[in-house]
Amino acid sequence: MEKNRLRLNICGTDYVITSEDSEEYMYLVGKEVDEKMRNVLDHNDKISVTMAAVLTALKYCDLSKKSEENADNLRVQIKDYLEDSSRSRMEADEARREIERMKREIQMLRMRLAESDTNVSGNQKVSKKSNYESCPPISKSQTNSNQSESNDNRVENKEENEILNFFLDKTGE
Repeated sequence: MEKNRLRLNICGTDYVITSEDSEEYMYLVGKEVDEKMRNVLDHNDKISVTMAAVLTALKYCDLSKKSEENADNLRVQIKDYLEDSSRSRMEADEARREIERMKREIQMLRMRLAESDTNVSGNQKVSKKSNYESCPPISKSQTNSNQSESNDNRVENKEENEILNFFLDKTGE
């Protein structure tokens, strides 16, 4: 980059400055330093220009150090935010995989439930036909036993449905 050479007047003294920064920028910096030094001089008649320059330099050095600390703190915060974001993304991906696994499990349970419903209803029809066609009349004790088995099947199906509904509620289907 091209070096710019310019003359700045600060508190009545001319300074020739060479910088890679633009002339406009250097004039703004020179003007600000001049204003800060004049402000120091205006507030205390016993201070020399040299003392005002040192006090102004100390003030700018202090601001520079504090700005560096703030920048370092911001870098640390950004790094922490990026790590949190990455961790959250990984957790979200893991949750999505778990949801997909649960959906597959729900689908498998639905298929099992449908098969068991088909088997139960098919077995009941066959047993009714065979009981009706080839078996002697059923006594009251046998009737109570058959009703108990049928109730057991209904309870098992009800429990499977409750489990299935629980999973459906959790996955939002």
